[in-house]
Amino acid sequence: MKLTCAWCKKVIQSDSEPVITHGLCPGCVSRFDPPAAPPLRDFLEGLGAPIVYADPHGKVLAANTQACRMLGRDPERVEGAPWGPAFECRNSSLPEGCGNTVHCLGCAIRRTVTDTLETGDSHLKIPAFVSQEDRRLCLSISTEKVSGMVLLRIDRSEPAP
Repeated sequence: MKLTCAWCKKVIQSDSEPVITHGLCPGCVSRFDPPAAPPLRDFLEGLGAPIVYADPHGKVLAANTQACRMLGRDPERVEGAPWGPAFECRNSSLPEGCGNTVHCLGCAIRRTVTDTLETGDSHLKIPAFVSQEDRRLCLSISTEKVSGMVLLRIDRSEPAP
């Protein structure tokens, strides 16, 4: 299976089994720079899965409607936010902030995304939990590194028992 640019159809990677089969090539990533670019969220809508696109600093650049619906969040509150606030993690509102609490050390989302960024390794259906103010979500996530960023697909989301 090949990793193909969903925008221009160029083969990005063909030497391994990608978790996410469509991403963005470097040329197309640059096309999404404002102000003349089409919104990145519009592109993500066409991928047919709940997708969150993040930069190496833990900031969510865009998320499609399916991902926002699974997280119970509005896209405007997800995009531009660090992981914790984007996913409405209640620990991100502690004085230490997102990524700096003792709870963050065990965060499967943070660990998986960081590993994908640092090693380039994809991950498939990793169990993760998000403790929001009013509920705890059980997630299954997959990640793929694309042009120095991470595509995170939410494979499953349901309230924890």
